[in-house]
Order: sequence, then C-alpha cells, then structure tokens
Amino acid sequence: MILLKNGIEVPFLIKPKQQLILEHMKMSKIQRQEHCNLDSPCDWRGVNKTSNMKSRQSRYPRIALAMYLSTDLPDGSKYHIINGIKSKIQAAHVCNGQCFNPLHLYWATHQENNDDKKINYYKFLKIMQKSA
Repeated sequence: MILLKNGIEVPFLIKPKQQLILEHMKMSKIQRQEHCNLDSPCDWRGVNKTSNMKSRQSRYPRIALAMYLSTDLPDGSKYHIINGIKSKIQAAHVCNGQCFNPLHLYWATHQENNDDKKINYYKFLKIMQKSA
C-alpha cells in the first residue's frame, strides 16, 4: 500500500508481476468482471469536452484498467485471436459511461463491448451483484 501526499492510499501500484493481456482474455467474461463494483461512484477526473475528447476516451480508461489489474496495455490497433475469434481488446464500461474508475471497467472483446451496449448492462450487473 502506498500513501500519496494527498492522503490517498493506492494499493494497485505495488501489485507484483504484470499479467499478459492475452492470458487475461482467456478467462470467461464473468471472471474478467469479478473486480467490478458498482457501489463505487463514477470517477470523472480530468474529463472535459474538448476537441481531444476522442483521445481521452480511448486512452485513459485503458491505462487506469491496466494499472489496476496489473495487465499490459493492449494495442488498440491490433487484432488478436481470442477464443477462436479475431477481435480487438477494449476497455468496456459496466456503468454505461466513460468514467476512469477501474472498478467500472473490464477488458472485453469488441463483440462483447457492442453486446453490452445493446442491453442496459449497468442494471443487469447491479441485479447480479445484489443477488450474489
């Protein structure tokens, strides 16, 4: 646990070995979401609507998630074979937003991310967490 000057404790900065993203993606979607906790609020630090919004959306949530889970950062332009399907790896949001909170993010394939957008995944996961 590291205590920053502003008094915030940051446990994920001292996690041991970094996991390869392709090894992480071999887990099921449910296993990749085990760290998600929707009781924590969205984190909108540094979000401002500027002409650079697309860059912020594609970079910072991915970095926050990679740091929290101690995985390497996937190259967003490369396709990988994941469970026999050619796909890009993305940081998917369970909160239906573009927040930075790593507890609202998980690594997903492009197809999983699009499927989550079609349903109200936030409500679904909230119900699943309450029933567990």
